[in-house]
Amino acid sequence: MKIRSMLALLCCFFVPVAIANPVLPDVEYQQQVTHPTDYLGYPVGEWHLRHDQLNGYIQLLAQQSNRVALLESGHSFEMRQQRSLAIGSPENIANIDKLMQQRADVRKGNQQSGPTVVWLAYSIHGNEASGAHVGMLMSYYLAASNEQWVNKLLQDTVVLITPSQNPDGMDRFANWANAHKGENIVVDHHHREHKEPWPSGRVNHYMQDLNRDWLFLRHPESQGRVKLFQQWLPHVVGDFHEMGHNSTYFFQPGVPSRTNPLTPAMNQKLTADIAQFHQRALDGVRQAYFSRERFDDFFYGKGSTYPDINGSVGILFEQASARGHAQNSDNGVLTLQRAIRNQWLTSISTIQATQALSSQLKDYQSKFYKEALASGDSRGYLIEAKGDDYRRDELARILKQHNVEFKYLKETVTHKGVQYTPQGALYLPHQQAQAPLLHSLFDSRTEFAENVFYDISSWHIGRAFDMDLGEDVNVSSKKLTDTAPSLQLVLDDTANFWLFDYRHGKAPALAQALVNRGVIVKFANKPVTLKQAGNTVSLGAGFLLVPTDQPQFSPEQLVELGQPWVNRYQLEPIAISSGAAASGSDLGSPEYRPIKPVSLALLGGAGVNQLSFGQAWYYLDRTMDLPTTIMDKHRVTSQVLKQYSHLVLTDGRYNDLTPAQVGHIKEFVRNGGILIALQGASAWAAQQGLVSVTVSQRKDFAPLFDSSGLGYADRSAFNAKKAVGGAILQLNTDNTHPLMFGTQGDNLAVMKNRAITFSAPKQPFLSVASYAKSPLLSGYLAKEYQQAFAEQNALMIENYGAGKVVIAADNLVFRNIWLGTEKILANSVLFAPGMFL
Repeated sequence: MKIRSMLALLCCFFVPVAIANPVLPDVEYQQQVTHPTDYLGYPVGEWHLRHDQLNGYIQLLAQQSNRVALLESGHSFEMRQQRSLAIGSPENIANIDKLMQQRADVRKGNQQSGPTVVWLAYSIHGNEASGAHVGMLMSYYLAASNEQWVNKLLQDTVVLITPSQNPDGMDRFANWANAHKGENIVVDHHHREHKEPWPSGRVNHYMQDLNRDWLFLRHPESQGRVKLFQQWLPHVVGDFHEMGHNSTYFFQPGVPSRTNPLTPAMNQKLTADIAQFHQRALDGVRQAYFSRERFDDFFYGKGSTYPDINGSVGILFEQASARGHAQNSDNGVLTLQRAIRNQWLTSISTIQATQALSSQLKDYQSKFYKEALASGDSRGYLIEAKGDDYRRDELARILKQHNVEFKYLKETVTHKGVQYTPQGALYLPHQQAQAPLLHSLFDSRTEFAENVFYDISSWHIGRAFDMDLGEDVNVSSKKLTDTAPSLQLVLDDTANFWLFDYRHGKAPALAQALVNRGVIVKFANKPVTLKQAGNTVSLGAGFLLVPTDQPQFSPEQLVELGQPWVNRYQLEPIAISSGAAASGSDLGSPEYRPIKPVSLALLGGAGVNQLSFGQAWYYLDRTMDLPTTIMDKHRVTSQVLKQYSHLVLTDGRYNDLTPAQVGHIKEFVRNGGILIALQGASAWAAQQGLVSVTVSQRKDFAPLFDSSGLGYADRSAFNAKKAVGGAILQLNTDNTHPLMFGTQGDNLAVMKNRAITFSAPKQPFLSVASYAKSPLLSGYLAKEYQQAFAEQNALMIENYGAGKVVIAADNLVFRNIWLGTEKILANSVLFAPGMFL
């Protein structure tokens, strides 16, 4: 009995896994096309594929098969090529330029000619690896199979295949899983293979979830992917993912009541029609599955939902994940091979459904664009970031990549008392093919059919970018142009001072670039008005002042040093010959405080939210151009910290820091360091006595929610009500405070995705921003939270010894799309050392 029990126990931990390519049917294949097993030297699934293996193989297919065209979509941050295949009949591939023109004409809303297009997009999360393996197998199958149905399919259909949408994350995960695979496959979920370190393979180089970046396109992988989408406008997109290992298999439709109301009803009908093909495929192998549950179809920044607002049908697939080669689950041992099989089957069913429903899909897409073109009028959105052509240009870049039409202004336009200038404004006409996507970017709804969201519930780009917005504006075509206003970027070596408007998004980058190279740069504590050559120059608080009389540089040397940075960041210098102010402080006043060189460490490691961390790193590194030391938490010592001026803690858990390490951080701040703590880190800072306020978190708000009278069946809705998934709230701000310099007006929109607020500080002038009395601007937030958050503090700064501590209740650089609040992080870095509290 003991031996039998021991054997049973061992079976729970170690299993033999038969490796083959069971998904490829035993049919005739073209012999000149290399089989994946021959290319790799082992069957697909025996080891986790790396991105270079995928790229090499699909490049080889394009060389060997006249059914295949290789499509390039740029590189990842780590310079891995992002490649896709277009697979069709030899005739279609030979005439690919003609096909591309046919696809470009789709936006005209006319009846379509040419083949149907289906895109199989795999593994946007790098550790959801089964899809990438299917991508290799499917590429071979369609390139080489001589089956009659495949030949007919490729005459009528072009299949796009992107095996890996996250090259850097995929390799991070593959190397981890392969490094921990032994001769015996270990299925114990405690095995290290199944427990990735920080950061995981889910995310890209900057630790971002690329499946939340389809709309705002902050990352090159997303930019290349959306370019491919917009070139081909596929009728159907299969978005292949993995979920928890105890699950089964999911395919859309999702929860019907959680579909974005801007998505046409016909889209959901076609999704349901296509689902019948998946049902039959999985029923045929007795694979359990579910749909119409758990997953929504709401946020257009995801790969399965972005197609829905672009005239396509996007379909999410979720396969239970082995997170390695094999793992125990509630449904038995789950192997990578089984996951590959299931993803293969629904890939085939997606292709077959596209073929069978070809005429309906073409009619739907044509009608979508025809109605979009007819739905608008002569009006449009007029939007401006005052004094900041950086935000204007970032918006223009995003719109251009989505093929949204826009114009620049030739002259100033006034609408409802607000002036919109050529320097910062764009005009977005309602009447255009991309009208549905355009309207989704400015959706302000706060009421929903169901208040449960898989992701954020609002993404209003005007609020994210902190821009003035006119929603229904008639602008004469005579006042519009396709060309952005030119800039005057030349530094004048005869001037006594150069001034730079701090509202510009790249002003912090210019400041730190010059300061870290020995240039004296000061920031203005107050607004000023100056006279220069008969003109009046008015600048808000925070503007940068560079005296041309510098101890280390002659004016000519200063021009030589500064001009490349001015050109790089596209900031117009204002040359001033006299330091006398017409109003405000003269330019030699102590109200202009020097910006000190920055040496910044960003604390990371296990327990730190990798998304929040990555967003801060991205902003500091790529937007501020600030060299940023990534420091693991266990490295925190007094000797290490004394090398830095700033320490940034993003959202996460820090209770694993030892008492000695906490003491080192306190010593760092007491000696003049700047500690910046965001979201959950702010609660840790308060617990350690680094700030004097009380931080309220989700558990503190729990008593607000009354569960009396609710039954067990109500628990999901009740828990969803208590979630703060992502709504846009209004902050009332002290715009005279240095932390707010460069922002617009006395209020800001912030993305609220954590239940955190601060009590009022005990001393005056420390609170910088609080939530408005009626805080909700757009999205969903329970009434209980709206009332509890109202007028509570969200941002503050305190002295701690000779240093300062800045705490923020929200992610100031949320997904690196919240350009309206990211300046606060820059100000905490550049201005906090020179502030008097």
